[in-house]
Amino acid sequence: RDADGLEPVPESPSVECVIPAAWPEERLVMEEIASTWATECDRCVFVVAVRPSLPPAPTTLGPCSVVDIAEGPLVDDPSTYGANSAKLQATLFYGLTHSVEDWTCFMDADVYFAVPNFKRLVKRKALKSSGIYWLGFIYNSLLLMEGQMIEPFIGSCFSRATTKKFRETGPVFDLKLDKDAKRWPPEMRKCFKFPVPHATGY
Repeated sequence: RDADGLEPVPESPSVECVIPAAWPEERLVMEEIASTWATECDRCVFVVAVRPSLPPAPTTLGPCSVVDIAEGPLVDDPSTYGANSAKLQATLFYGLTHSVEDWTCFMDADVYFAVPNFKRLVKRKALKSSGIYWLGFIYNSLLLMEGQMIEPFIGSCFSRATTKKFRETGPVFDLKLDKDAKRWPPEMRKCFKFPVPHATGY
C-alpha cells in the first residue's frame, strides 16, 4: 500500500488534466494547483482567454503549460466569467482535439482532482482507454428536461478512443454557432457513461 494507506497507484494509464482558468484573476489558485495535485498529472494544461488590454499569461506555470484561446468576444471577463459557457465549450473542444494521453480529464480551478484515485478506479473497473468512455459525476437536477447529465468540469474524463472519435467526426468549434447547436456526433452521444464517485476521492 502507498503512503496514503490506499491501494498502490498504478503506473498506467496516463492522465492529462485540462483546467479552465481566468488570467490574471485566478493566478494564485493556478499556482497552487500547479504545485499540488497537478504534479500527479502526466500532462497538465491551463486554458485561459486573456483580455487584449492585459499583459499575456506565461506559457508555463510549474509543470503545467498555459494556453491562451482568446478570440474576439471569447475572453475572460470577471463580470461575466461565471456564465461564460462559450469559454467552457472552447476549453472542452481544445482539450479533446489536443489530447495525447490515455485519459483526458477536465476540471474547474475550484475542483481538487485526485489523479491517483482516478487511476485506481480505472484499474479496479478494468476500463481500457481503447473503449469509448466518458466518466464523470452524474447529476439529475434537469432529469425531466435533459435526462442524466455529466458536468464536464466537476472532474470528468474521456478515454483516448473517445477523443480520437471526436477528432475524426466532431464539428469545428465556431463562436457563431448557437450555444445549443448539436456539436456532438451521434457516436459520441452514445458513449458509455459510467457513474463514478465525486472526483475528490472515494
